[in-house]
Formats: sequence, C-alpha cells, structure tokens
Amino acid sequence: MKTRFSMSLIAVLTALPMLASAISIQPADFYNDVRVTSPEAAGINLLTRENIVKGYGSRQFGPTRVINRAEFLKIAMLSAQREYYESGRSCFSDVMLYDWFSAYVCAARDQGVVKGFEDGKFHPEYTVTYGEALKMLSILFGYQSHFVSGHWAEQYYAAAAKRGVDLPITIDLDKPLTRGQAVRLSAAFFAESKGGLVALRLAEGGSYSSSSSSSSVSSSSNSSQTSSNSSSSSFPNRALDPQTDSVVRSQFILLGETSVMIGAAKFFIEEEPLDVTSISVNLVSDVATVQSLLVYDDDRRYLGRATLNTSSSSTNRNYRLEIPVGMFTVGKREDRSVYFRVQLASKDAGGIGSQSVQISNVTVQGNGGWSNRAYTKQSAGSDVFPVFMTSRSTIVSVANAGQANAPLVTGTNQLLGMFTFSGRKTDNSAKIDLTDLVFQIEQTGQVTLSNVKIGTPGIPDRLNCLVSGSLATCADIPESLGSMTDLPRTIAVYGDVNAGDTMHASLRLTLNDAGSSSTDGSVTWTDGTSNFTWVAVDSPVVLGTHYKY
Repeated sequence: MKTRFSMSLIAVLTALPMLASAISIQPADFYNDVRVTSPEAAGINLLTRENIVKGYGSRQFGPTRVINRAEFLKIAMLSAQREYYESGRSCFSDVMLYDWFSAYVCAARDQGVVKGFEDGKFHPEYTVTYGEALKMLSILFGYQSHFVSGHWAEQYYAAAAKRGVDLPITIDLDKPLTRGQAVRLSAAFFAESKGGLVALRLAEGGSYSSSSSSSSVSSSSNSSQTSSNSSSSSFPNRALDPQTDSVVRSQFILLGETSVMIGAAKFFIEEEPLDVTSISVNLVSDVATVQSLLVYDDDRRYLGRATLNTSSSSTNRNYRLEIPVGMFTVGKREDRSVYFRVQLASKDAGGIGSQSVQISNVTVQGNGGWSNRAYTKQSAGSDVFPVFMTSRSTIVSVANAGQANAPLVTGTNQLLGMFTFSGRKTDNSAKIDLTDLVFQIEQTGQVTLSNVKIGTPGIPDRLNCLVSGSLATCADIPESLGSMTDLPRTIAVYGDVNAGDTMHASLRLTLNDAGSSSTDGSVTWTDGTSNFTWVAVDSPVVLGTHYKY
C-alpha cells in the first residue's frame, strides 16, 4: 500500500494547532463558470490550488450541478489528507476495482468513514445530501460528535457548527448539495484544520488578505472584540434570512418546512461588551416534531442551527447553539436581538400535527470583552412568545366572494352570502377540509331567517344549518362541499328571509371569531389527521355582503 500523504505529519499538526500551515486564499480565474463574487469561489479556488478538485473541459467547473457520493467522497478524502490505495479494488457490490472512485471508497470503508446501505451497496451514483457530507467530513477530520435526537445528522451538524465550518446558508440536512456547495463545505473543514478559516470566510465575502497564509488566533485575543460591528467584519459572508416576514403572531406551522418567526429575544448588558458563545432556547413543552431552531441576529443574518441539548435537565425542551468567537457580540449598554424559526420533521419522518410549539425563555452565555469574565444572561422580561401549532396544512385566507353591498330581497331560497376559502398543504396526502361553520347573523328591522343551507357553485348538494338566536351553525360539512385540498372553495349560504320592518331592514352574515390555539372560533377544519377549531387570521374572519333596503 502506498500512502498519498504523511499521517505522522498530520498528527503533529493536530497536536500543535498554533503552528498553522500556509494556504493560499486568493482570487483566481480557473473556471469560466465560477463568478469571482460568488460565495463558493474562494473555496473552489483554494481546493483547486491544493490539487483537490478540478473542473471539466473548456475551463468549466459546474458549480450548480448536484454532486454524487463518489465525487464528494474523493474530495473529502483529499481535503482531509487521508490515506488511499494507489490501485482500486472491489469493496461493495457496486464498487468495482476498475471504477475510478474505488480507491477512495474502499479506503474510506476501511477507515470507518462509510458503511454503505442495507442492501450491501455504496450507491456512488446517489446525490450526496448535506447531512451525509457533514458526517463524512466530521469523521475524516476527527470531530467529536455526540448523539442529538431528531434528524440522524444533527450530531454532525452540531460538531461542525461548533467550529464554524458548517455552510453559512439555510439548507435542510436532507437536501442534495451542488458541486459549489460541496466544495465550499470541504474547503471550510480544510481551512479550519490549517488555521485559515477566518481568512476563508473573509474571502467568501470578497475580502482577500494580502498575505497567502493564515494562522490560528488564541481565544483570549479573539474574545477582546467588543462591538457588534466585529460580528459582520469577522464573518462577512453569513447568509441573510431568505424569508421576509417580520411579525411574530400565533399561527400554524407546517410539517416538513422551516417556519415563520416563532419568537424574538432581546439582550442588554450593563457591565461590559459581551462576546456570545452560545444561545439556549427552552420550549414550554417537549415537541418531537421540532428538529432544530434556526437562529438569526437583528441584521437578519444566520447565526446557526440550535439542536436538542440532550444533556440538559429540561428533558427534551432545550435547544442549544454554539457560536464561534466574534460572530455575535453585544456592546456595553447596547440592545441586540435574535429571532428563531423552527425546522419541522415531515409527516413521513415522524412529524405530528396538532402539537403546540412555544418558547419559554432564551439564555445567552459568553465572555466579557474587557475582563474575559463568563456571563449568563436571560432575554428581556418584556419578550412575549406566542403559541404556534403544527399541522399538515393550513387555511391561509377567507374572503367575501360576493358584493360588499346589495339590495335585500325577502322570500325563499335567497342568497345570503358567498365566502371563498383557500389553503396550503405540505404533503400530497394532506387535506384542507371545512367541517363546521358558525355564522353570526347581524340584522335590523325585525329580519328573520329560516331554512338556512350552504352549498357550493356547480354542485347541487346542500347542507341544512341550524339557526338559534343570532347564530347559524352549519355542522358536519361533507367533503364534497367543504374540501379546498386541491383548489380554493367557495361556500354559498341560502335561506328564507322575512322582514317585519322593511324601511329599516338589513342583513349580513359574518364569520366573526377566528379563535386561537386555546379557544374555539367560527371555523372548524381538518388537515386529514387532526381537527382544528381556529384559523390564523384576524377577527372578524370575514364580513359577508351587507343586504339592505
């Protein structure tokens, strides 16, 4: 067996992290399809100079192409400077000795980096996901990982995020990587092992150092950074939040998605500047459907993914994010805020609807910028964290489908109002079906209603509703009338109208009460698994047509 690199040299470098290797992180023009200003360019150029990656013909790199497991494993092995065999061999039923990648795959198997699938195959042709890539690199670079419940790759993400080498973008652990993303990730692991991670991150943002070498900096010197501006200057290429919502309000959050903002927390320190090293979020109750929390600062920049802290005494309610030194600082007597989104497991991955998600409190830990003293600070007592509810679908809007005003006509089978409901779902088998509607009857001039029914245009079926006092209750709506699973649904209300005082007669039906996670409203619906008695809109839900003489 012939080794490609000296393992004894790697051991020396690992033992002496302050003696960093020189690496060249400079702009280059190796490929026609890699923009110099793209965030992947610095990593692609770095690993190209190190002869770890190369492009295709005609100076093409293909940064937007997805990358398969074989291609990625070769890059990962070379980035970690691991031994591999000069000639290939067959170590999986689908890895033959004549395959170009067999040398890397078989060496990785021998070193415990990959094990293959249950069918005994490696499947080199499969696209590599973010979680798989993090696992391979974390093992290759010797990162310590500890079990984290939720997604199987969370422990590897946590290990990478602790060193600041995770991708500084919002990306799901099951999402396939492009070649550009895969090389950017590998370059971060490689640069961190050489003491050049900060230089790489600066280069990703377009700020290249005049020197081609970088060295490690002790944590004590880093902790002297004192202003919030150091966060953006030391980590210039942190991703911006791709979502634009800015109001935190109680609503439904859908399985398999990254949610709306579920809470924001403000921090203030009187004594001295604070370099935050961790953010801890406690939920009110255990929610197995929550895989992780994405954390952003008050400039909408991504800080990282808070994962379940299994060592916490708060059972399965505490989520923790370790933050690299200098990424997030709070100046003396300066307000800084962070906000959160949750990543929910899909139904197929064990996600459950009708679970309440609510933040209880948020804590930051860090070191004083002047004294290096350890601090633990809770968020401001004025922070309010609303309740959110998991579901497979949701009603997104309810609108008046008729006129705002119309003449009142007495008689039988009169149109009393038309209402259009629309929704959104996250999996093909989910439903969005209305099951009960309670209309508020607003009338003047001694108007009375009887024989109230609901239907939908184009369908002859009608459902009888019960009128009691000022309420018309339409219960047990069949799917043929109430389903908006595939398209918005318009509900028409009909009834017999009598008026004792036609001079002052008026009539309007209203869905008045939106309800909440703890109170019943005017609309009851189902996502196919759970029933919900509220909608995440303002009250009144919708005003119908105002009929009057």
